[in-house]
Amino acid sequence: MIEALEREDSAILLLMSGNEEQGKLILDSGDGLFLEWLETARNNVTLDGEQTYVDNIEERYRVFKESWTESILKSENEENLSWYYKTIHQAFLDAKLSVNQLMTLNDKAMYSTAMELEKRSYRMIMPGIVAIVSSVIFTLVFSYFVNYYMVRPIIRITNGVQDFIKTGNDMDIFVETKDELSCLASAVRELCAISGVSGKTE
Repeated sequence: MIEALEREDSAILLLMSGNEEQGKLILDSGDGLFLEWLETARNNVTLDGEQTYVDNIEERYRVFKESWTESILKSENEENLSWYYKTIHQAFLDAKLSVNQLMTLNDKAMYSTAMELEKRSYRMIMPGIVAIVSSVIFTLVFSYFVNYYMVRPIIRITNGVQDFIKTGNDMDIFVETKDELSCLASAVRELCAISGVSGKTE
């Protein structure tokens, strides 16, 4: 609508300067474009108070259009810039202002909607982030306990057996847990002790 209004204003100046054919062509084109977009705006009223802005645009455009529909064709108004600024240009500015007010209303609504969507997306993402962080912490804790209670005792038993095989020294393995690994360590110690005694006897 802003583009259409500016096109019409330029066409009026062309008419006043004597370019009647080109001015009328641009004026008709701008008028049709404005009415098309005004109808689009009228059919897409969704915000509180938006209808009032659309009605205001329609009224101010009617005043603007009447100012050039009847007066611009009068020969006495040609090259009369004082008349143009007092009547047509002011009506043009009023119509343009009403369109800008509608644009501002819609811009504010879109900004509010964008902010609300951002807040919603944040609220939706946060549980996922919490779940991921919790999973990482759980994995680290689980890995620590598996390493502490399973991997390290097995490594100790393995190293003890290998040391016994190489040196024949008594195997001294201590396992903190009181489970199957502790029983395994005791059994290996006994086996190594028996093997050591047998070896010394022979």
